[in-house]
Amino acid sequence: MAAVSPAVVVPSMLRISKWGYGVRSGVPTVVIAASAIDDVYAITGFGAFISAAFSKELKVVALEYGKKQSHNWMNMAKKGKNANPNQ
Repeated sequence: MAAVSPAVVVPSMLRISKWGYGVRSGVPTVVIAASAIDDVYAITGFGAFISAAFSKELKVVALEYGKKQSHNWMNMAKKGKNANPNQ
């Protein structure tokens, strides 16, 4: 996933609209608006994943969940039951 560069999209769409391509149906306007929305999603998603990757609180929660799951699996294996808790 990558953000769309407005420095590339906007001049290209302005040039295309000056030539008359897609102006009647609004294609250049839609492409510029869609690139702005794409930028928002890309930057927000990147920020969320980076903060999750480097957040100490999230790692603690993940470690606790992992310990709990492995503990459940070990207990079920010792009892001789099916090791899948979803069945």
